[in-house]
This record gives sequence, C-alpha cells and structure tokens, in this order.
Amino acid sequence: MWLAFRRGLATNLNRHGVSDKVIQQILRHANVTTTMNIYVKMVSRDAKEAMKTLEAKCAATVLQPAVEDGPVEANTALVPVKKTLPLEQLRGTLAERGGLKPQLVMGR
Repeated sequence: MWLAFRRGLATNLNRHGVSDKVIQQILRHANVTTTMNIYVKMVSRDAKEAMKTLEAKCAATVLQPAVEDGPVEANTALVPVKKTLPLEQLRGTLAERGGLKPQLVMGR
C-alpha cells in the first residue's frame, strides 16, 4: 500500500514539473536513479482520460444560490454547481450501487 502511495506521489509530482532531485529528496532516496526508475511511472493518454471520466462521475451537481454574498431571497435564482463528494460519502454511494465494497480499516 505504501509503495503505491509513494509511486503515485512521485508520478504526480513529476507530471506537475517538480524536478527529479526534489522528488528524490521528498522520497528520501539516496540515489535519484531509484526515484526515477522505480517510483516515477509514465501515465498513458488512455489512463489520463479514464481518470478524468472517473473524476467527473464522482462529482455531484447541486443547486446553489446565484448570489455569493448577502441574504438568499425567496426568488433568488439557483444555478447548478459541480461539487466533489467527500471520500466517505463517495465510498458509501459507490457501495450502494455495487461498484465498491467498503473496506475495513484497522483501528476502527
């Protein structure tokens, strides 16, 4: 599990333009070659598109008042806004639909 987290972190930092040496320091590797050859993974275009699709499906559309400041009047227009669900709520929603089984977390 920790290896997957570290690989994901290294890969995302690399994609955001963080230098190899900085990623090496964050992961506390003695050799930058270890960081780049084992931890940083190239992500295909298909994988990026799949993750964007997943992100879009994990967002909920809610109605919010069009006015950002001040009191909300009875006749205030409501506009749809995409919001990302909290992780626990997302897990519950997916589990209800049969798409994800809740995992037991040690210590709970």
